[in-house]
Amino acid sequence: MDMEPYIDIPSSMNQPEVFGNYPSDFIKGLDGKWNASAYELTARDKKNIFDIFRNMVDTDSNGDVDGKHYQIDYKVFVIDAIHHYEIREVRGGDSYMGFFESYSVVDRDNFEIVKISDEEGRDYPAKVLVLNQYAKHNNL
Repeated sequence: MDMEPYIDIPSSMNQPEVFGNYPSDFIKGLDGKWNASAYELTARDKKNIFDIFRNMVDTDSNGDVDGKHYQIDYKVFVIDAIHHYEIREVRGGDSYMGFFESYSVVDRDNFEIVKISDEEGRDYPAKVLVLNQYAKHNNL
């Protein structure tokens, strides 16, 4: 009877298990400090973002200046926006001795999201597009 010689083949069962230290970016594309839900923007989040911007404009003494830049921190994001504001003077209907009173009509009062990044500096251009479309759809 011819038997094969016994060869000791090392296997993982004979050795202690070795764990690699892989950063979460490698596994999930996110860092370990935040879970995936922190990176999602729900409809409520979108509304809250524009409410915060509107509140900043309302409390700013120069809120009626066109092109003013605002920045907020929301969840894990740093969001930059520009406030567009345009008015025009319209001649009023009442006159006194041929002089008409004028009043202002707001032609444009909205926000344009220009940049969204996280705390580590990664940009999210798709979220910029989504927020700008949300603002346009809801006249914000």
